[in-house]
Amino acid sequence: MTLVGEITVQEQSGSDLTDYAVLATITDPWFFEKVSDPTQLEILASDKSTLLSFWIETFDPANYIAKIWVKIPYIRAYGTYKAYLNVNPNRTVPLSDPKSTFIYFDQGNEVSEWDVNGTAGENDTEGLPPPSYYAESVAGDYLDRLAIDPSQIQPGILITFNVMTTGLGNFFFLCDANGAGQGYRIDSRAGYYSGFLTTTSWTSWSFVSGTFTAKANTWYKFGIIVRGTSATLLYEESENTSPTKPSNVEGTYNININGGYIGLVGDNLGTGYYTYWDNIVIRKYVDPEPDVKVQIGYVVEVEVKDVSGFDIPVIFINDGSGWIRTSNPTEIVSKVSFLLSVWTYAYVPSTKLVDVPTEKVEFTIKHVLHDVIEKFRKLSFNRSRIDGTRLIIYDDDEVTPIAEYELLDQYGKPNNISIFERRPVKKP
Repeated sequence: MTLVGEITVQEQSGSDLTDYAVLATITDPWFFEKVSDPTQLEILASDKSTLLSFWIETFDPANYIAKIWVKIPYIRAYGTYKAYLNVNPNRTVPLSDPKSTFIYFDQGNEVSEWDVNGTAGENDTEGLPPPSYYAESVAGDYLDRLAIDPSQIQPGILITFNVMTTGLGNFFFLCDANGAGQGYRIDSRAGYYSGFLTTTSWTSWSFVSGTFTAKANTWYKFGIIVRGTSATLLYEESENTSPTKPSNVEGTYNININGGYIGLVGDNLGTGYYTYWDNIVIRKYVDPEPDVKVQIGYVVEVEVKDVSGFDIPVIFINDGSGWIRTSNPTEIVSKVSFLLSVWTYAYVPSTKLVDVPTEKVEFTIKHVLHDVIEKFRKLSFNRSRIDGTRLIIYDDDEVTPIAEYELLDQYGKPNNISIFERRPVKKP
């Protein structure tokens, strides 16, 4: 097991979440050195053992960008969940799977899974990328299928899809098997609007309200946020295929959750007009969405033991971004996981509460390569000194500074509080 990163998910909406897909974005070049083949990538649960479902939306080593959707099994309201990026060189079959990550995922290439009626089906020339689904703008031309169990809607869902029309067409959602429910129309006719409609069947509907006119032969990303018995329609003129929330709000409407069917339905404009749909995704959604932070570096476990029996405050600094303090380490005081990278230091301050030599502290490090262990061992026994609001770490000669930190309080100021309550910020 080689853990090369940590994903921290913070719930912000006040809702307990289950099976929630979050987007982790990675831009650290070091990650792509260690994960040259995405087939070897695994994402582990907080126990560092259970495999989590995920989908690699983007993996671009040349430009140092990876976008990975990870399904988090459970986050309590306002709670935190940690997952881990692992490299398994023995893995030959990729684990990336959008269908196990989202409630529903369809890239326009599964027409055999749909009930197809009239002039409708799969188109091999249009799409982002092709193929996509299409229906002619004639009543009776449509596709429909069961996409979601209504019990999965709580606390909310987001439906996203790409759509393009030469006239107008309708996306039905949360309908019964006969098409009764509601829909989202795209309309490119001058003087007409895209927006919300109510439906009584796959061939019968009533337009309610709309606010914008779409451009013909232009791809859009549409979105539908469902919370309770209301739906907010979203849109943006874009070929973005990611299942993220579109930027513009069309409007919010009352809806009836009659079932879990969706439909791609031609309207009554006439023959020769077509609408195309692609990249249909349904996922859990709350507002605000969980905050996701990714830290890249070796993830290690550290055991700190004081063999002398004295109190020793031990501080771990990770890239100057934070520290962990342990006290009263008469036995194994702390077994913690944190990220070890090139500039990580572990040290016992020389200005400690009880004067115990640093050689009385034992560090046990697991899950890192040998050269990293040696670097960590060397740095962990370097001398350090706190001078006012500065933390200075010296080389083995006890004279040459090798790193300097400003010790700041929670407000980013060097207030006169306990040094162990401050946050180290690495100086250039």
